[in-house]
Amino acid sequence: MQYITVRAAYGREYRNQTDARKDWNDNLDFRTVDGPYINKADADRLGVKVMLRYQADRKVVELTA
Repeated sequence: MQYITVRAAYGREYRNQTDARKDWNDNLDFRTVDGPYINKADADRLGVKVMLRYQADRKVVELTA
């Protein structure tokens, strides 16, 4: 299975993984490191695992279902 790394999009910033997971499960957009946007539905359709960088890119959490 392929992994992709994402960051918050549209000016959002996460201080904890609980908030990040909530927005992921609510299907909000996140930005991949390479630039395109992705949400949970897209990741499920593509069959990729998602790693989210949060707290000013200092921490990482896996966001797969």
